[in-house]
This record gives sequence, structure tokens and C-alpha cells, in this order.
Amino acid sequence: LVSESAKVPLTAREYRVARLLFENAGALVSCDKLAEDVWGLSKELSKRSIEQHIYQLRRKLRACVGDAIVLRSIYGGGYRLESSEAEPSPK
Repeated sequence: LVSESAKVPLTAREYRVARLLFENAGALVSCDKLAEDVWGLSKELSKRSIEQHIYQLRRKLRACVGDAIVLRSIYGGGYRLESSEAEPSPK
């Protein structure tokens, strides 16, 4: 549960990134999908922008919900939004 005081403002792009990640919570969201859905560009043209928006979104999520939600980087794949209370995936 988030209190009113824990709310943080998001830019339009941060909101679109967050929405895409929350709609696909627990699943891998590729950099290609982020680039296409949020920027309308190829991954190569928007890679640095994606990284910066993920950095800011992580910072804002942490300020809002602490460690309850984790935004993981998946090397060579993209990003995955996870609940820290979720069961660890089997090996």
C-alpha cells in the first residue's frame, strides 16, 4: 500500500516505461520492445535514453515503495519488474 506522501511524479516517458513494465510484471521486457513502444525507434538509437529512464524509474520506485518492487536488468535481454516478496525462481 502506498501512502499519499510516497507518491512521486513521473515524466510522460517514465510513465510509459513504467506502464509497459507493470503490464508485463514478472516477464522480460526487451530493450527492442521498450524502444519501439515508448520511443518509436530502434534499440540502437535509444539505448542510452532507455538506460537513463530506467535509472530514474528505479530511483523513483525506491522512493515510493522501497524494496517491495525490484526492476532488474537482464543482461543482453532487457528488464523485468519483480515483487521482492515473490518466490525465487527455481534453478
